[in-house]
Amino acid sequence: MSFDGMVASYLVTYSGRTLDNYRRQLTKWLEWCDLNQISPLTVRRSHIEAYGAWTRSTISAQTQRSALTVICGLYSYLYEENLIPDDPGASVRRPRIPRNRMSVLTAQQASEFLDAAHRSHNKRVSALCTLLLLNGPRIGETLNLDVENLHDGPPAWLHFTRKFGMEDNIAIGDTCYEELRSLIGKRKHGPIFRNDNNERMTPRQANDIVKNTALSIGAENISPHSLRRTFATLSRLAGVPDYDILATGGWNDPSMLDHYDRSQHAMTSSAPATLSRYLIENLDKIRDRDNDAPQ
Repeated sequence: MSFDGMVASYLVTYSGRTLDNYRRQLTKWLEWCDLNQISPLTVRRSHIEAYGAWTRSTISAQTQRSALTVICGLYSYLYEENLIPDDPGASVRRPRIPRNRMSVLTAQQASEFLDAAHRSHNKRVSALCTLLLLNGPRIGETLNLDVENLHDGPPAWLHFTRKFGMEDNIAIGDTCYEELRSLIGKRKHGPIFRNDNNERMTPRQANDIVKNTALSIGAENISPHSLRRTFATLSRLAGVPDYDILATGGWNDPSMLDHYDRSQHAMTSSAPATLSRYLIENLDKIRDRDNDAPQ
């Protein structure tokens, strides 16, 4: 198999913007290899890290990390398929990205957010915000929904096409179903979520809807992905089993729930107050002991 064929095999499971990004990153990598007379089949870890260093002055650390992830993913795939003897990307060092505090709605804000969406008297706004918050889907798979993907119940459900082409049938609540049916009206085909030109809504347009609805209740920096995080953290708080949260949101890795939940607990943790009480009580015991000691 030619190297081009190997790359095509690696990319076959990707689509849309992810596929475009992967192709772009690999094209730049192969151009660099050619410029430096390096065979892509005899690459070593040092070559990949040298490429990362070469890009450092022209792209952000986040973009650089993304590019190295794509390249390392290619060689990991080739190694797993026994197309190369070693995996040169296994231990490649990548830029460390400072983790920003993740935006998420509190339980009170989430209730106010839904109420604001409903009071907008805009079926598109209400349906989009309700689905994103109560089911936690990714924005891409949400905007790819067509009218035919909504099915009557009970329970009502949506047919999602997830990342990597995975297919999922996901139950939705009565509130979400009613919002979607009201938005669709008598239409039998086409995108569920459309813009003012009756074309499929874009991610930027959806982001604006979520952002503006959140701003109306005083919540800043809220995006569609913020609602996905909110779905995960508040579902746990409400006592929903992790397995149900993972299945509904389309997560494969339970650690993502822990990651989201950890950020939420960092804001609600009782550790500082508990430690403060402990130290004060301990200080009181020391003082009592000193006062009781013989003079």
